[in-house]
Amino acid sequence: MIKQRLLRLEKTAKKRIAEINADKQRKFEEQGNAFKRAIFDSLSDEHLRLLRDFLAESNPAVDQSLTYTVRDGIPIDVKPGGKLLAWINDRYKDFAEGLPVSVAPVIAEAIINFKLEEGQYDLPDNGSNCEDCQLTVPISITECPLCGGRCGYRAYQFKHSK
Repeated sequence: MIKQRLLRLEKTAKKRIAEINADKQRKFEEQGNAFKRAIFDSLSDEHLRLLRDFLAESNPAVDQSLTYTVRDGIPIDVKPGGKLLAWINDRYKDFAEGLPVSVAPVIAEAIINFKLEEGQYDLPDNGSNCEDCQLTVPISITECPLCGGRCGYRAYQFKHSK
């Protein structure tokens, strides 16, 4: 009798675990789709084309030579589509924390035109954000493309910490 109860309990627990896992997967997929919509809606047609072309020609996870512009076997700069992809990937954490995300044309141009120094592989955010909406932007942007607020190094944190 106890054995039958334990078997029923085990079946119930397995079913409930499967339901919880399916629910987590559904929520994860919904969040990912919302992130993609937010990003793709903010990209201009030209920048979306750069990103698609980059993804069509390379698999950055496998072939780094297609990601970087190489001179004498040394990566000297990331291709424009690769820069956009890296920026977008970094913004998922912001989105998951409820922060706004955008790759407005002014942001995309700043990312594409950013030149890496020798040995540098990071893109130019360096903690720069909007003091009002907290959008993460490249360090060269001084006015938020979403709300018009001032941007700078940890601008949101400085304004709201007082």
